[in-house]
Amino acid sequence: MKKYILFLIIIHSISACGNKNNVENDENKEDSLNEKNVSQDEINTTQNSEITTYFLIRHAEKMRDNPKEEDPNLSPKGFERAKKWVAYFENTKINKLYVTKYVRTQQTVEPLAEQKSLEMTIYNPNDFDLKTFLAETKGENIVIAGHSNTIPEFVNSLIGEEKFQDMADNDNSTLFVVTINGSDKKVETITVN
Repeated sequence: MKKYILFLIIIHSISACGNKNNVENDENKEDSLNEKNVSQDEINTTQNSEITTYFLIRHAEKMRDNPKEEDPNLSPKGFERAKKWVAYFENTKINKLYVTKYVRTQQTVEPLAEQKSLEMTIYNPNDFDLKTFLAETKGENIVIAGHSNTIPEFVNSLIGEEKFQDMADNDNSTLFVVTINGSDKKVETITVN
């Protein structure tokens, strides 16, 4: 009888060890799966960081009282539009702001620069290294302010096709959104009133 009880104790102990190993193996499998999930999250984050979004706008309405003025300020309506851009981008992370040397593009973006605590970078649309720009802005959200003839040209350069013509002189509300993810390039036009 003692041998039988001893035999049962040994069998039970072996069984308990086996169950413990199974539990540990299950936990190890779960840990391994969690590590795979973390790795997948990291991969997804890396892939998302490769997506670059460019928001291209024309400067807001300018003063037109002196046709000979080459660098006019924004009109009161233009300053109101600048505030609308701030409201539009309020919940959007913006990494960089690009403006031309003209006062009207800078005044258009200045309230947004204040809201986002960003400096404005001046660019020359006639002397612009697109390849360097694309490399320096990869994975970011960029706002670019320009002019009726330079913004459509910039969009065309970004997407690699001649799709857009000059904007109408009274068009200060069109937003071009260019998204680049690897070789995939998309453009959307939105009217922001």
